[in-house]
Amino acid sequence: MAFQLATTQKALVGGFDIAQIKAFSVGSLGREEKDAAVFGDTTAVKGKGLRLSSFGLSGLHDTSDLGHDSLFDTADAEAIIGASFLAQANAVGEIGYFANVNSTATDLPFTHNEYYQFVWSATPAGPLVRGTIALSAATATATSASYQLGAIVAKQAMYCMVHVIAAAGATVDVLIRSDSASNMAGATNRITVPQITAIGASGLLKFTTVGADDWWDADLTVTGTATVYVLFGLARETDII
Repeated sequence: MAFQLATTQKALVGGFDIAQIKAFSVGSLGREEKDAAVFGDTTAVKGKGLRLSSFGLSGLHDTSDLGHDSLFDTADAEAIIGASFLAQANAVGEIGYFANVNSTATDLPFTHNEYYQFVWSATPAGPLVRGTIALSAATATATSASYQLGAIVAKQAMYCMVHVIAAAGATVDVLIRSDSASNMAGATNRITVPQITAIGASGLLKFTTVGADDWWDADLTVTGTATVYVLFGLARETDII
């Protein structure tokens, strides 16, 4: 089975906001089911299968925009990059899907004085996380609201993704924290994102220790000029479901 995740919504790939170039995005998520029936069974027996997901973008980009050209023209099946798809209105507290992805890109034929058309596709290189937008287009030091995302259990992890889509003389530091109470009075740092100083993405980061804390937030420190998105969420560590 499969279902569509998002269309014509914001897509963040590496350090680029692909919505800036009027992209159309689509995603799908599904799973395989293994036939586990053996000789003598009188009813169907289904076993656990793999989660399957894919993403695609298509649209126009301007050859004068070296950032997007660099992203699309150098993408290949060996390139792994952090990508996030914001499935609603890009506001904090809303749903976002994120993963490390293997990416490919193709420029389509064009005529004189037209924009380049492109098609970009990707498949997750690891878990696809259905998470929460903690910070959206943040430009200054801030702490997100706290979200009761749940406590980590066996075979599960808290994942995060950070995108910096603008940076000038900037340092960006992000902590993902947990606590047992919504006021985060005794918050413990769980994920320390390596400092980011240029446009780019953190890639998928995780914290796996089982515990009782079920409230989570994101703590952002910015110096200089930067625009930052932070997503986080709980997900299984394996694609077997």
